[in-house]
Amino acid sequence: MAVSARLSRTLHQRLGDEAAQDLVDWMGHVESNRSELRGLMDQYMARTESRFAASEARMDTRFAEMSARMDHGFDQMEIRFERRFGDLIKWSFVFWCGAVGAIAMLARVLG
Repeated sequence: MAVSARLSRTLHQRLGDEAAQDLVDWMGHVESNRSELRGLMDQYMARTESRFAASEARMDTRFAEMSARMDHGFDQMEIRFERRFGDLIKWSFVFWCGAVGAIAMLARVLG
C-alpha cells in the first residue's frame, strides 16, 4: 500500500521521523501480508471449488447409475406383473369355461 505524501507528512509532524517511519513500514508489512493472504485464499478457494466440481461429477455419475438400475428393476417388475395378470386371466377363463360346461351338462341331465 502506498502511503500518500500528505499522510506521510502528517505522520512525521505528529509522531516524529522515527515513529512515522516505523508506522509506515508496519503498514507496508501488513499490506504485503494481506496481499499474500489474499493469494493463499484464492488458491484455497480454487482448490475447494475443483474438489466440489469433482465430487458433483461423481455424484451425478452415481445417481445416473442408480437411476438406470431402478429403471431396469421397474421394467422387470412390470414384466412380472404382466405375466401374473396374464396367468390370472388365463386361469379365470379356464375356470369359467369349466363352470359353464358343468352347468350345461347339469342342464342336459336334468332337462
